[in-house]
Amino acid sequence: MSFEGALADRILIRERMSDYADAMFQRDLDAWLGCFTEDCLWRGNGMEMRGLDALAASWPNLWAPLNRMAYFTEVAAIRVTGERATARCYSRQIMFQKDGGIRKFAGLYHDKLVRRGDTWLFSEREFEFIGTEPNIEPAA
Repeated sequence: MSFEGALADRILIRERMSDYADAMFQRDLDAWLGCFTEDCLWRGNGMEMRGLDALAASWPNLWAPLNRMAYFTEVAAIRVTGERATARCYSRQIMFQKDGGIRKFAGLYHDKLVRRGDTWLFSEREFEFIGTEPNIEPAA
C-alpha cells in the first residue's frame, strides 16, 4: 500500500495516529474518543467494540491495573481515496502496572478512516498482536 493521496491528508492522518498515542500516554479518555467516529468499530485481542459508548465503557477496565502507559506508533502505510482512507501502523506499548510490574508488547493496527470536515477520524481500528517481551515482575 505504501503512501498514496494528497500530502495534506496524509499529514492529518499521521496527526490522528499521534493524537491516539498521546491520549494513551496522557490517560485522556475524551482525547481518545475524539479520534473515532460516533459509529466506530474497534477490534482486537478477541474483543469487538462498536460505537463511542462501548469504547468509553472499556476505558476503566483497561486502566484498572495501570499507573501509566507508554504508547508509540510508527506509520507504515496510508492510502487516501476521496473522503476515505486506509492505513497501517505499528505500536509499541509499555504498561506500568500498579503492582510494580511492567508489560511490553508490539502490535499492528489496520485502520479505516473517514474525513470529517477538516480532519480525519478512525471509523475502524483492528489491532493485530505481534508479540511480547518477558514481563518484568514487581520486586518481592
